[in-house]
Amino acid sequence: MIEEAPAARRPTASAIGHGSRGPVLDAATPLEWTFNPWRERPAKSALALTLTLGSGALLGGLGLPGLARVVLGLAVGFSFASLLLPVRCRLDERGVGQCGPLGWERRRWEDIRRAVAVRGGLLVSPFGHARGLDRFRALLLPIPREHRSALGDRIAVLLARHGLGTPP
Repeated sequence: MIEEAPAARRPTASAIGHGSRGPVLDAATPLEWTFNPWRERPAKSALALTLTLGSGALLGGLGLPGLARVVLGLAVGFSFASLLLPVRCRLDERGVGQCGPLGWERRRWEDIRRAVAVRGGLLVSPFGHARGLDRFRALLLPIPREHRSALGDRIAVLLARHGLGTPP
């Protein structure tokens, strides 16, 4: 779902121009959307839930202390979080962000060296080229299939404004 900016930050009609590719957003207009993995990838989400519950049952049968079972169960659950829990993504004048189960994870525009379209979303990285550390330091903003082209055009405007790469 694509959401508008809150009323206090919503631009006036004069802040939005119209170019040949549709509305041209000013720098203060945030772009925000939600991604629900159950809607986009139901089979993978169901498998992740099954594996999480199965792991929990397995941990329960190991005879570990209660706290250890809870901690290990949460670790397994969070490893599948991207397939189980919806996230909110945002691009604004400060940078990009993603709100997940543990709160917001943000990247400032100054810290982003590469933004590339990957299968299912936009990858922003502090590295100028692909590295093994992308897995830990990059941020993947998943984009819903039904809004991919509309969001891709708006994301392209924001990326170009900050001198960054290819849109989704």
